Amino acid sequence: MKILYIFPAGFKSPIQFGGSISHVTGIINAFTKKKANIDLVMPNKNNINCNVNTIIYYTKMQMPIIRELLFSNNIIKLAKKNKYDVVYARDNGLVLLPFTKNINCILEYNSDFFWSKLHWSKNIFHKFLAILEYPVYRIIKLINFKKANLIVTVSKHNLNFIPKKYHSKVIVLPNGVDIEKFNLCKDTKLLTELKIRNNIIVTFVGTFGKWHGAEVLAKSIKDVITKNPKVKFLFIGEGLKYQEVKDIISKDKVEKNVLLLGKIDPNKIPNYLSICDILVNPTVPNPDGSEFFGSPTKLFEYMASGKAIISSKLGQMEDILEDKEDVLFCIPGDENDLTKKILILSKDVDLRQKLGLNARKKVEQNYTWDKNVERLLKVLK
Repeated sequence: MKILYIFPAGFKSPIQFGGSISHVTGIINAFTKKKANIDLVMPNKNNINCNVNTIIYYTKMQMPIIRELLFSNNIIKLAKKNKYDVVYARDNGLVLLPFTKNINCILEYNSDFFWSKLHWSKNIFHKFLAILEYPVYRIIKLINFKKANLIVTVSKHNLNFIPKKYHSKVIVLPNGVDIEKFNLCKDTKLLTELKIRNNIIVTFVGTFGKWHGAEVLAKSIKDVITKNPKVKFLFIGEGLKYQEVKDIISKDKVEKNVLLLGKIDPNKIPNYLSICDILVNPTVPNPDGSEFFGSPTKLFEYMASGKAIISSKLGQMEDILEDKEDVLFCIPGDENDLTKKILILSKDVDLRQKLGLNARKKVEQNYTWDKNVERLLKVLK
């Protein structure tokens, strides 16, 4: 099978860290295990570590809309030159994808470009630009939906953004994990390096976006360590809310119990998760009150690590996990409830082990990139 994989992200600067990198890498590697030959197209040198025949970079123009249209034009030319069995493309709002009648065309639709830009952007100019771009975005979005033979989305809640006449094309595949990268043995050397060998480690991994809830975890630290000083907190990643998290930690004077590790190579994340006791997914609700439509890649990596998880009871997390069996649910955005759940797990080793092992078993059976590609290939056949 010959595949053209289109990753139209990173126009402004390369993407080095986050869920999109994990997703693209995981899906491509799973396809190559099935003997697929893949050409990868990107607008920039993003941090994709996978097995492909060729990586092709197009356009460094910074002007919105024009850069996306130029990128589209270059891909269309490429697609016409080569005989691909499948064109697989992530949706990026303003990119018109080279879907044709003679090729199996898969559109991966993870979120609504306009909604995300309007509600999650911190920059007022970007919000205003999103409104100006909306007519173009809507036209391109509907063309891509119409031309795609198959629409893959990570959450059933994304159906709210897809016109009903296209629902028959949709397959819901939650994010996954490369289970082979995770084992249940602690990286004792890393524990020693970080000087946290005799502590209970609570960890957040993410891009500190508006919906990730890192600031909620930061607000819980003071009350947790007041009642259990042995607890240490690790924050891995950076992003929009990173400074807010730092400010909360400084204001509460809890720096001694916190390590802000910044960006870490995705390949090293399993080592860091191996040394933890409790992993937190404190996702917050959508600001407009709509259903949360995400599928956090961190959640599946947490499950693969075999560690106890605390997660907001929200959206897809409720569909995948079962309270007190493979997760402790907390009230989204409520640092007091999160504090309570952290303290429960910090004192109960048996519960931590039960939750972690059950979560590992569930992700291994149902939520790997390999299984996602297997399901996708069945639908294609």
